[in-house]
Amino acid sequence: MPDYSLSFENIRLPNGSAYNLRSFRHIGLEGFSVPTHFHRLGELMCFRNIAGQISVNSQVIELSDAMLVYFPPLSLHSMDVTGSDREYSLLQFEPSLVRELKVSQQAWFSEQPLILKLDADELELVTQQLRWLELRQNQVQTSHALNMSLLRTLFEFLVAQRQRSLEVMPGSAEQPGYRGFSQILPLLEFIEERQLLSLPLEQAAEICQLSKYHFSRLFKSVFGHNFKDYMMRRRINQALLMLDDRSLSIADIAYACEFSDSAHFCAKFRQIMGISPGQLRRSRAIVSEF
Repeated sequence: MPDYSLSFENIRLPNGSAYNLRSFRHIGLEGFSVPTHFHRLGELMCFRNIAGQISVNSQVIELSDAMLVYFPPLSLHSMDVTGSDREYSLLQFEPSLVRELKVSQQAWFSEQPLILKLDADELELVTQQLRWLELRQNQVQTSHALNMSLLRTLFEFLVAQRQRSLEVMPGSAEQPGYRGFSQILPLLEFIEERQLLSLPLEQAAEICQLSKYHFSRLFKSVFGHNFKDYMMRRRINQALLMLDDRSLSIADIAYACEFSDSAHFCAKFRQIMGISPGQLRRSRAIVSEF
């Protein structure tokens, strides 16, 4: 059974910027793939134990232990994780946070991904900062001043390490896939602003001012899977969040996530996640007891 260290909170600082931090420890769990996607948030991942590959703006990097990865908002990325044991942390934050913290070289955080191989001392520094942040966000009362100091230390560390990164990859609109991405972006903004879980292909193509045929080809060339699969994964992601609410039945979640019935929901969930919703909920309940 996988051993999870699960935490998730949205923390909003005094000037309104928000971040969230999650930590994961998987033991004896099969590998998994995260298909090509993007966020409106900045995303920092610290891999203490990992194997696999990560793709950023069409460039593929081998993942290994003690790696730090930063994705700026709207960067296209995907991940294939191999091996049965892994431990990592994920920090997501609104772009305005680096301005609120008065971090140096702020523009860079919106422009370029960063991949770093950390030495033992650097890994300990980053890990300790993340653990303190996680500990503090789980407290009922916490000092925003100290949280801001911890975040600023992390961000300034990234700035200082830019020159020796394994890859500093420009987010140029001329890179493969980016011309297509700019055409699809109005659709993605439309979906995100309305928090849609389903949308007809015809309407999606119309928003992009493309025929259904050209839209379908373009979407798959950018994301690596078709639009229908993209929307299905949005529904599954929403279901994953709702499964933590024990007051909701599987049927309630299926209905809220716009599935025709619970059987259809469970079949699609198992197809994508490799486990049923009920099994995942039970495993989380067992882990939370420790």
